Amino acid sequence: STHPECARTEAKTWFLPDMSDTYEKHNDPYMWNSCWFIFITMTTVGYGDITPNTHLGRIIATSACFCGLTITAVATGALTNLMKFSPNEDTAP
Repeated sequence: STHPECARTEAKTWFLPDMSDTYEKHNDPYMWNSCWFIFITMTTVGYGDITPNTHLGRIIATSACFCGLTITAVATGALTNLMKFSPNEDTAP
């Protein structure tokens, strides 16, 4: 069910002041848009093309951001550990 205010024509159509064209805004939730948003947030890219509008959405986005930072930190630590010199390589002749 949609909020009654969102069903109004004024809420869905934006008129640009210098142009005669209108811009149609769609607020319909779409699963793939949500997946795209979480992926972009977890990879810490953050394009800003999709943003959460509710408190629950913002909490989920913040959680996804922290998960992405954690995954990045663990991967960086693991790669650093793999590139560490062995005791024989540490001393130069």
